Amino acid sequence: MDITAKQAVLGDVKFSSLSLKGRGVDMPVTGIEDGKLEVKSADELVITGIVTEADLADTLMRKVDKLQDARVTMTPERISADGTAKIMGMKADVHLEGVLLEDSGCLYFRMTRLDIKNALLGRALTGNLFGDIMLADFRKMKLPVELDSVEQQNGQVTLTAKRK
Repeated sequence: MDITAKQAVLGDVKFSSLSLKGRGVDMPVTGIEDGKLEVKSADELVITGIVTEADLADTLMRKVDKLQDARVTMTPERISADGTAKIMGMKADVHLEGVLLEDSGCLYFRMTRLDIKNALLGRALTGNLFGDIMLADFRKMKLPVELDSVEQQNGQVTLTAKRK
């Protein structure tokens, strides 16, 4: 089996492209018309997904309470996100920096820098106010897979997960 889906969601993460390659795959075709792919079982499965800057901005706005209007920039070294948030009833500019990483079967955005700026509050700097932000737990999916690699590139991140 070899399938590629555009604009897919896996867990809570939006992907611009998601490909499934496998052997001995049991996947009902009834959901394909509705745009839903569900793998019931597989002897072997490799999932490769591409998360773009816009995809990650959308995911971060859903996962980080009160973050709005996020814009993300990706390089091999870091991910930067700029947006706004309401803090104590006031609108503030937020700048996050970090990396995507795998830990114990989960995909995280690990913050390395957080700047919050507001005309009344001034500027507050903190290194890790929110801690790691879990984006997806690949162990809790209907067909659990192991996240194999997370590769940051210019403008996108490529994820590979496997079921052996």
